[in-house]
Amino acid sequence: MPLVCPQQLKSMRLVPYTNKFSWQCFHFDKQSNNIVFEDLTNLSLESRHYGIRVPDDTPILLENELNISFPSLRHLSLICVNITPDIIQLFAASPLTTVVFEGLLENALHLQALNLNRLSMLKVSTWFGCTISDEKFCTESNALFQSIECAVVVFSVDIDDMAINATDVYWPCLTHLELCSEYIEDLALDLVPRVPNLVYLFVRAFKAGKDETEQSAQEYFECLRQKYSQPSQSNITNVVLSFATGRPKSFDDLATDLFVHYLPKLRNIKLDNAV
Repeated sequence: MPLVCPQQLKSMRLVPYTNKFSWQCFHFDKQSNNIVFEDLTNLSLESRHYGIRVPDDTPILLENELNISFPSLRHLSLICVNITPDIIQLFAASPLTTVVFEGLLENALHLQALNLNRLSMLKVSTWFGCTISDEKFCTESNALFQSIECAVVVFSVDIDDMAINATDVYWPCLTHLELCSEYIEDLALDLVPRVPNLVYLFVRAFKAGKDETEQSAQEYFECLRQKYSQPSQSNITNVVLSFATGRPKSFDDLATDLFVHYLPKLRNIKLDNAV
């Protein structure tokens, strides 16, 4: 690989095919073992296979003889790369303000080695199905979202094939929650009390309403209105609901009425088609 002077970089998107990548390509000064990305403020590490983002099981290797540092790094994205504690330590001293992670939840736990409380935004996305048990998902997500104090904490998760009991999760740090599945039981309203600081909720239930008739939709929402008859104490102000195309005409109005009633601080609600 050609040598690249790290001092000249301000932003970098790196797709490190792990069988070829070496940090030696940034070892410009052979008089020192230090690689200092002095002015780099934005870094994205991504894994792609044939142009598609997929989780990579192979960790990015570090050469033990090299000392790598990012003294100006503010924005870090880790997309589908297998991060290890050693990789995370590269950024522990960086003045990070935003961190975006996309991949397996068990890898996201390594982010706790960073000073997450100084961030202005943390986003964790797990859109690849869950390779861990439902119980472990609850345990690990609870551990991750317990005590972060940054202004915006986003959790995007594909809960398809998972049976999550709302009483098993507690995410007090979350401000934004994005859920995706074929059908989402109770349209995620059962989770609302477990996420007390939530202000934004996105629900993508891409088969919800698909097989409903006008009558069955009325019956479905009547059951939900009875279950959630008392307004919650939620702080949610914005909701986006994405349902199946071809749903009954009344489906959107019934969903809107339900959310407006249950979320007293709701200011904006948007409904669209899941694709």
